[in-house]
Amino acid sequence: MLKLHASVSKKVGRPRYGSEGASLALELELDDGLAADVERLHKRARELFALAEAAVDEQLRDDPADDQESRDAERTSVPRARHVPRHVPRHVTGRQLRALELLAERRAIDLAELTAERYAVVEPTELSITQASDLIQTLQDRNEPPAAEQAA
Repeated sequence: MLKLHASVSKKVGRPRYGSEGASLALELELDDGLAADVERLHKRARELFALAEAAVDEQLRDDPADDQESRDAERTSVPRARHVPRHVPRHVTGRQLRALELLAERRAIDLAELTAERYAVVEPTELSITQASDLIQTLQDRNEPPAAEQAA
């Protein structure tokens, strides 16, 4: 028994400090006689690899709901009626959480209170990556100076 194994792994950057990755491994058992026909064996290997690559690319294809309307819906905790997520949303990363804590501290903002009010989560660690990215951007875009500069 002859086995072909194709494995594809990709990671793509997403807007607002995010990224997404996917990988897939496929194995195909072939007749031993195919080993003598190198051209056909190579053709089957290319087909198997192309199948794995297409599946990974499809998984990583831009999500049509990842537009301003869906981010607004997520921000206000309004469920999206037209979109069913194809995967479970990932939680805030450690770097995002540290950035949020630093920005909130500089602005003298209670981060837990802000995230509870804005996203209806109990703890900032429950934010999704998208919510955290939006909040980082919002806190960075604020025009008022940090609390330390206001006191001076």
